[in-house]
Amino acid sequence: MRFIKVLLIVSFLFVIRVEGSERAVSRALKQSANDNTLAAVRRSDASIRDAQGQISKLSQTEHMRRAAVYMSNRAFPEARSHWQALINYYPEDPRVAEAMFGIGRSYFLGKEYEKGYRSSIRSWNVFRARRKVARH
Repeated sequence: MRFIKVLLIVSFLFVIRVEGSERAVSRALKQSANDNTLAAVRRSDASIRDAQGQISKLSQTEHMRRAAVYMSNRAFPEARSHWQALINYYPEDPRVAEAMFGIGRSYFLGKEYEKGYRSSIRSWNVFRARRKVARH
């Protein structure tokens, strides 16, 4: 009976160790994918900037995708540049509010609280103005 308990404990510990290793490998692969995605987006952005360093016009979806990639990697200035490009190139797009919110949120996450506050107030005012227009 004691032998069976020891065997069960050893088996349990082996399963925990294997599952833990699988999780570690899974995390490493996801991190590698994030790193590869970030590197690809940075290369692409470098090739599409104009002489003044501004991002060229992409589709709305692509600006939002790239902003999300940068945001998930805590590259806040780069994320803000894509959100701002969406706002500048597509001011009537329904995702402008989301882009403005993202800009404010990125300032807060980057601990630039004053800029985050101002950006949040600006996005709130735009939201309210659009809401009034939609009602009338």
